[in-house]
Formats: sequence, C-alpha cells, structure tokens
Amino acid sequence: MEKIEALAEYLDVNVDDIEELYDNTFVVNDEDSEFYEQGFVVYTDYEADEAVKENLERIADEAGWVFNLPIGDYIGNSSWFDEAQHESNETYAYDIMHESDDVYESRFVAECVERGIIPDDDDWFEEDEDGKLAIVKSIDGTSDAIYDAEDFFDEFVESLDSMYEDGFEWFIDGFGESDLRYLISEGRLNIDFDKLAEDVIRYYGRGEELSSYDGDEHELDDDYYAYRVN
Repeated sequence: MEKIEALAEYLDVNVDDIEELYDNTFVVNDEDSEFYEQGFVVYTDYEADEAVKENLERIADEAGWVFNLPIGDYIGNSSWFDEAQHESNETYAYDIMHESDDVYESRFVAECVERGIIPDDDDWFEEDEDGKLAIVKSIDGTSDAIYDAEDFFDEFVESLDSMYEDGFEWFIDGFGESDLRYLISEGRLNIDFDKLAEDVIRYYGRGEELSSYDGDEHELDDDYYAYRVN
C-alpha cells in the first residue's frame, strides 16, 4: 500500500480526492469531506524519526527550550564552557589585583578576605605607606612563610569557579540564551541531535514536532504515520 492509499483509507476518502503536493505532503480535495483542504505529512516509522531530527537541527537555537529539555545535556563539547568560565575568572582576578580598595591594598585582597581565603586577622596585615591594609610579608618571621597576594590567586579563581555547578550554568547566567543560540548557529557547539531527537520522541512524541496543527500522530495501515499540518 502506498502512502496516499493509506491516508485515503484512514480519512475515508477516495484516493483521487487526495493530491500529493510534494514529497510526503498531501492535501484533501474532497469538498464533502470533513478534511477538505487539510494537509498531512505521511512518513514511515524510520522517516518520522529522521524528520524529528532534521527539524531539531533546523531550530537548534530554540529546541532545548521549546521542549523544556536542558540543551546543555546534548552539547558534545561542553568542556568549552568550563574552560571559558575558568579563563574569565582568571582575567577577573588579574584585573582586580590592580584595582584599588578603600581598606585593603587591592580589591583582590579585599575579595579574598570576603571569601575567607585570607584570614580577617590583624596579624595578617600591616598598614602600608598609603594607609591601606597590606599583607604582612612574613607571618611568623621565618623565611619560608613569606606571603604575597599572588600566592592566593589559584585558590581565589577556584572559589569563583565553584560558584556554579558547571561552566554551562555560568554561561547562561552571565550571557543568556541568546548568546548560546548564536554559538550553536555558528557551529561552535556540537549538538548530539540523535540523542536530542530520541528524548523529544520519548517525552513528547513525534506529533509534537511534526504536526504544526494539533501535535497529534495518526497511525495508518502498513506502518505509516500521518501528521496534520494545517
């Protein structure tokens, strides 16, 4: 049985009253039918799965939110976000090392104290020539206990990294979904569309993606599936 025949049987109209507009897409021309001028796409089981995947690829910048699926779970090179977050935090740490603070020798030291990386203890500081609190170069007077602000750099950056569960969460919070869509559209992120399509079908069904009219899937004879599009 051909697709057009299976659709005609399902809709209870004559085959001659169905027109194939282009591949897999049909319209009912029977004026007496309740389906008059309604369009349907008809696929085999395999074709329907592939059509979902192809549609997702076309709307990759929206699919993760349209279906309420965490698009980050389908990004193959998600380590890109972790690296971007770490580099950004390193740059931030370097920058504030050279920024002034009202109390401490630099904004970096002030934030280290706020985060508990440098103890908020008078024994750790002495007033410098500018009247700011600077780290005491030697806490106990021995040569192996000399400290400088840079000694706390790595720990400070790690503390910034740990503010988010991962780099993807950091990116979305700092840059938003529009920038993520841009990266995807530019091909800088690899989306596993096979896995994404499987989950869309599993949780929402193929009709949700292939039927632009009601989101329903209609099972025809001979393992064909129809989706109304208008």
